[in-house]
Amino acid sequence: MPIRPTDPRRSILEIMLRETLQKHNLQEERLNSFEPIFARLEDKLDLILKIGARILATLADLKAKVDAEGTVVNSAVTLINGISAELKAALAANDPAAVQAIADELDAQQAALAAAVANNPDPAASVTGAGTVGGATTSGAASA
Repeated sequence: MPIRPTDPRRSILEIMLRETLQKHNLQEERLNSFEPIFARLEDKLDLILKIGARILATLADLKAKVDAEGTVVNSAVTLINGISAELKAALAANDPAAVQAIADELDAQQAALAAAVANNPDPAASVTGAGTVGGATTSGAASA
């Protein structure tokens, strides 16, 4: 049965509708009051994500440098072990010419290694005068 304009139920329905709309408007106003807070939170989250991305990039770069350093150290260890084996073999054969050839090769390789170290100084060694070689601390003074 339709409601007529003069029907008393109409005014009750109008009142209920107005109350519902007022409640809705109040809720909308409350939600709108949180908008600046949400905007600030979103800005802070964006900043955190940017910083996180920079940290990850820095860590990746650092890992690559550590990996490269490990390769250099392993190459130096291989070189030293090879020279040691050659020297032991020459001494066991009692071959002074082979010992001299190894000494000459060692001098050339030492010069190349010294040049490489001079071109890539360790910041800690330049400040303190000390560094590390194979896990052992060096005093920075040249040994003969």
